Amino acid sequence: MVKADKNAVMLELQRKLFHLTFGLFIALFVYFFKPVYGKWVLLPIFIGIIGLMTLQQFRGHRANRILVSRFEREKDARFLYKGAIMYGIGMTFPVLALPVPQAAAVIAILSVGDTASTLIGKFYGKRRPRGRKKSLEGLLAFFIFSIPTAFIFVQSLPLAVFLSACGAFTEFLSPVDDNIAIPAVLTVILVLLY
Repeated sequence: MVKADKNAVMLELQRKLFHLTFGLFIALFVYFFKPVYGKWVLLPIFIGIIGLMTLQQFRGHRANRILVSRFEREKDARFLYKGAIMYGIGMTFPVLALPVPQAAAVIAILSVGDTASTLIGKFYGKRRPRGRKKSLEGLLAFFIFSIPTAFIFVQSLPLAVFLSACGAFTEFLSPVDDNIAIPAVLTVILVLLY
């Protein structure tokens, strides 16, 4: 395991646990409610994005300080809640463009794959090609952990493997925020396939 201070490890664990839990909740919400309520399932996501953008204006407020201390990295201090906001924006692509099982699979792949990739890659990743920040161990973790998650929703092992591989390589190679890049790329791939 790469040496890291205890606070940095706890911060990353808190962030990724929230990322995983919230992402799977959204995937299940889309899976069960989109057939009935259609695109309206995006309403709570948009409300959350607006709420987080509003909170940025109150940096000194106690509630804001608590959230920042528990979930924000120092490097993201200029754009508070960037990850959560980008995550919410990224969720709109599959929800707007894909049938229910595929939309839920894309959201679940992002949630599980990105969590596994970050935790394994950051703390155990040793192989980083040509000075890249991301490790091959993280890439492999993304791929392995997102397959069963995708399969739950799409019920096709070849499709789950393919989507997981595409998501893993997108996360590994993309210069764009992965919370936007992964759902955008997977949505485009599924639209082209079907």
